[in-house]
Order: sequence, then structure tokens, then C-alpha cells
Amino acid sequence: MGGRGFRMGVITNGDAAQQKSKLQTLDLAQFFAHTLISGELGYAKPGTEIFQTAAERMGCGTAECIYIGDSFENDVNGAIGVGMRAVWLDREGSGPRPQKETGTFASATSGKSSTLNSYRNQRTDVGCSESNA
Repeated sequence: MGGRGFRMGVITNGDAAQQKSKLQTLDLAQFFAHTLISGELGYAKPGTEIFQTAAERMGCGTAECIYIGDSFENDVNGAIGVGMRAVWLDREGSGPRPQKETGTFASATSGKSSTLNSYRNQRTDVGCSESNA
């Protein structure tokens, strides 16, 4: 997505050393402009501060961000709480259902909407358009 006009970042709760190790071991760190780890910052999801900090570091407003996460409470509610658009990655398909749709992906090749289940194995957390930065 970085080459398609979007920058990506990560927001994660947990121990900084463990989270950094995961990104490095999987060779994923290179794809993210910023990584925000609650263990380094002293505040965590679903609190608003970590989402606001992510948007600031990405150089855009929260309304320009799309947040994708697998925890409805921590990720979706947290992101929506600061005005981000949110997409819920419900891996098991068994979680609480939102009252309204939280998001879908548009297929890059056809332009048609695809359900999130088609993208179960992909995960990004926060991004904003480079043209708005």
C-alpha cells in the first residue's frame, strides 16, 4: 500500500522489545513509517492518546486515517473514538457485530468492494494518504 499513495504505521499494545522483535523477525518493520508501542509510550489502546499520536506522527488528521484491527473494543472503538475510519478484522467470525458496517476493502484491480474476510491474512493498522500529509 505504501506504493499506492498510502503510508502505513503500527499501533500495538504490549512490551516494546517483544513487539519490535516480532516486526524484525517477520521482516515487516521496513513497511511501516511509524510504530507506536504502548510499552514505550505509557498509554495504550483503546485510549484516544495513542491514536491521536499516530495521526500526528503520520502527518495527517485522524479523519484522514483508516485503522484496521482485530479487537473490536481496543481497535475499532478506539479508532472511531478519535474520528478515524475503522475496519474490523474479525478473524474468527464470532465476535460482537457492530450496529453499522465499520469498513470494507476496495479491490485494487476491480474497484469493487470485497469483504474483510477476503483479507484475513493481511494486517495493517493505521495509514493516511501521502497527498494529505
